[in-house]
This record gives sequence, structure tokens and C-alpha cells, in this order.
Amino acid sequence: MFRVEVPQFLKIARRVDLSSPDWVTDERLSEPMQTRSIATGTPVSQLARRRKWKFRILTLLLAMMPWGVAELTLQMLEQQPRSDLEDPFIGFDSEQPLFQLEEQGQLYRTAENRQVYFRPQEFGVDKGPNEIRIFVIGGSTVQGRPYEVETAFSTWLQIALSTAEPSKKWTVVNCGGVSYASYRLVPIVDEVLKYDPDLVVICTGNNEFLEHRTYEDYLSQPLWQRKLSGWSRNIALVRAAQRFWQADETELRERLPVEVDAELDYEDAMESYQRDDLWTRAVQDHFRESLRQMALKTRAAQVPVWLVLPPTNLRDCPPFKSERVGAARQVEDRLTDALQDGWYSRPLTERKTLLEMVLQEEPRFALAQYWQGKCFDEEGDYENAAKAYQAAIDEDICPLRATQSTLQILREHASRFDWALVDAPLLLSASCRGGIMDQTILEDHVHPKIQGHQSIGLALLERACNEWGLSNHEEVDQQVQRAFQKHLDSLPSAYFERGRGRLEALNRWARGRAIGAKARGGKDARSEL
Repeated sequence: MFRVEVPQFLKIARRVDLSSPDWVTDERLSEPMQTRSIATGTPVSQLARRRKWKFRILTLLLAMMPWGVAELTLQMLEQQPRSDLEDPFIGFDSEQPLFQLEEQGQLYRTAENRQVYFRPQEFGVDKGPNEIRIFVIGGSTVQGRPYEVETAFSTWLQIALSTAEPSKKWTVVNCGGVSYASYRLVPIVDEVLKYDPDLVVICTGNNEFLEHRTYEDYLSQPLWQRKLSGWSRNIALVRAAQRFWQADETELRERLPVEVDAELDYEDAMESYQRDDLWTRAVQDHFRESLRQMALKTRAAQVPVWLVLPPTNLRDCPPFKSERVGAARQVEDRLTDALQDGWYSRPLTERKTLLEMVLQEEPRFALAQYWQGKCFDEEGDYENAAKAYQAAIDEDICPLRATQSTLQILREHASRFDWALVDAPLLLSASCRGGIMDQTILEDHVHPKIQGHQSIGLALLERACNEWGLSNHEEVDQQVQRAFQKHLDSLPSAYFERGRGRLEALNRWARGRAIGAKARGGKDARSEL
């Protein structure tokens, strides 16, 4: 009639050896004996620990609150939270505007003292109510070398836009500076934002290694300090403290002349390029910082940015300088002799074996990587050929073309800052055998042919049609092509002759054999750069 419940601890005791001292640790026995909260059933000890941690976190938050309020206040007071800081890596001897106001005060024109590196451009001081103003910023590729602005993609973009939407006034200003790297473009971006642009187009990445910078102070810091310094520059409180205590980095930064002083302008150009992985990483860090500054400046001004990835010649341009890492001189000499003595008369298998042997001894030997790409190319293995060609660019001691890491940094910043991306390498390689860029579409190592510039201009037009709602149909395409041809026909033959002459000079310069190259001014000449 009555049901007797056996106590829980007796049930457990039946299964536990009470003679063993370990029985007291059994969870099934100890758990019921813990004091528990009536409300939640949670052990009191756990609740105490949680309260203690909550109190600690609350205390920390209360202590940080004044700093947080101060940071937010300073961020709000600063009109340009980051871009008011100068380049932490380098400074310039002086600042000269790219554009100057003409005497009548109606137009901005390219300053005469800047026309050595830039082509003359002009635009109105007052922006018309129906005017769309675009500034295209970059190096010699933007300028249209070996030709000039008249056949650069900025011009083709303006013609295409004017044809597709003639009701608007399209002003496309070419700000391409010969040999201009990203750090020299930052002040240009800062300046053009004053002229009420509707869009900024940037194409950069091929010129980062042209000028010598030591990065002495930067590289002397431990890696953790470099990363911390880069992070702290984004904090308004740190910037305010620097200004208060005058703990600015400007006195420590390297100084560069107002205009480019490229290594390849000197007689001993190639001797100045040596393998230095640490310096290369510093150049890449500087590149990241320059892109970030451009992004923050344009974001503060609420001006959109379209990024054009720079094209590079993979197939028809060997590395400008190769260098052994180890001591395999005999292997290197054997390859050099083979290249000079009937390379293509040898069987393909023999050439591949020799290259594999060289790369086994010297895996970073750019010349061997390039010729390995040629062998893959000959077999029709375009995927591996492209990889080998790109490896040759990445290991080039004189990197005058965008490396894989450079392109990756560009893509990362486009994604991070919501820049529209025009992949010129992908676009131009479509017209080349196996999708590998070569002289089919490029004049030399980086500069597109005129039809290449037209393709980039049309890609930008397509972007404009998608984002600005411009008409884009077959009839418009035909009209644009007729407008392109009309413009080409209007150019005199001397224009193309000058371009071909410049191309020859460009090829000599890129090989370190510039006509009229400057001599070093003594053993201290490098420090003057």
C-alpha cells in the first residue's frame, strides 16, 4: 500500500566503493549536496563568481567611459579624422599645386612647373549646373604613354560619355604623372577634392619601387611597434596628444624632392637594385597606407572612387634584373649560356630539365621562372605559364610591374572602402593567346596600346551606365565607335611618330640605359634622394 522511496545517496552508494577515498569526488554524489539558488537552481558559488566578473567589467567600462567620450568628441570635431595627418613614411621638400588659377580667374590650368611630368589640362573654376566632373589619377599609364592624353583611357571615357549622354557636360581631367607612385598621388587626390569632383578614378601600382626610400626609422622599429604605430594613428586621442606634445613624426620622416627622382634616371640604375625583402615589405606597407589615406580623404568628401587595376606584360617582358639567393653560380651560368646559344634549337624536354634544375637550386631566380613560363606556353599549358610569368614578376629585383601582392592589396582596399573595381588585366588579357597579357595589347612592360585604352574607357562607360542610369544599347555602341574613329582620324601623323620615338626611349630607360642618364653626385648622392 505504501511505496518506500530509496534515498538517492543509497542508490549511489550501491555503485560506489566506499572503501576507496576517491568516492567523495563522484559528481553524482557531490552535486546534490551543493547549495543552489532557489530562483534559478544555479549553484551559489557560480553566481558569486558571475557577480564578481560583472562588477569587474562594469568598473572597467566606467573607467573607460571618459576616454570613449573624449575620443568620440574629437572624432566629431575633426573634419578629416585621418587625412589631416601627413604621410608617416615620407615627406616632401615642398608642396606645389598641380593646377593654378589663370590670370582671368575663369580656368584652372596645369601649372607650368608641373608640366615636365603632367600634360596640360584645364577646367572651369565654376562648375556648371549640368556638368559632371571626373578626375583620373595615376602614373604614366593614366597619361597614355608612350603617347599622350589624347589617346589615354580618360579621353576615350569622355568621348564615350558625351556620346551616350550628350545632354550633360562631361569634364574628364587627366592627372597622370610620369613615374608617379601612390605616395605622390595622395597630395593630388587631396587637391582635386577641392574642385568639386563627382568621381575620382585611380590607377596605380606599377611605380612603387622607382624611387629609393630607406625607411630607416620605420624598419628600425620591432614588428609589434610598427603594427601598433599604424593602429594608433587611427585614434583621435593619440593624434591630439601628438599635436599637444609636438611628438610628430615629421622630423623623423625621410624627405623626397617635390618631383620624381627615379633610380632609373641614373647611369648605374641597375646596380642600385638589390634583393632586400625587408625593404620590399616596407614599400608594401607604405602602399597600403597611401591607399588608405586616399580612401579616407575621398570618403570624408563623399566622392566615389573607381579603381582600375594596372595591366602588366607577362609573356613578352623578361624580368629586368635577376639575382641568385644562394651560391649556385655554375647553375646560373649554365642557364645564361644556354639562353645565348641556340635555346630554341634544343628539345623542349632538355630545356625544361635545365630550368627545373636551376629552380631547384635557386627557386627565386626570376629569369629561370620566366623561361619556365615560356616552356609551359609552348606546350599550351597556359595556366602554369601564367603562374610562372607572375612568379618572375614577383621575384624581379627591379620590379617595374605590379606584383601579385600589389594587386592583392588593391583588391583588398577596393573591397574595404567600397570602391568600384575595373579589372584591366582581366579585361585586356581576353584578347591575348591563352588569356596571358602580351604585346598584342601592350606597347611595353605596362603601357596599353591605343585599343587597350579604348577598352578600359568602354569598361568605365559600362560602369557609368550601370551606376548613373545612362542609356546603353547597340545603337549607342555604334555611335561611340564612330566617335572614337573620328577622334583618331583628327590626330596628325606626327602624334603617332612621337609616340613611337618615346616607346624606344621607354624601353631603354626600363633596362637601365636611359639616354642622357644622370651621374651620381658622389657617395652621398643616395642620401639626397
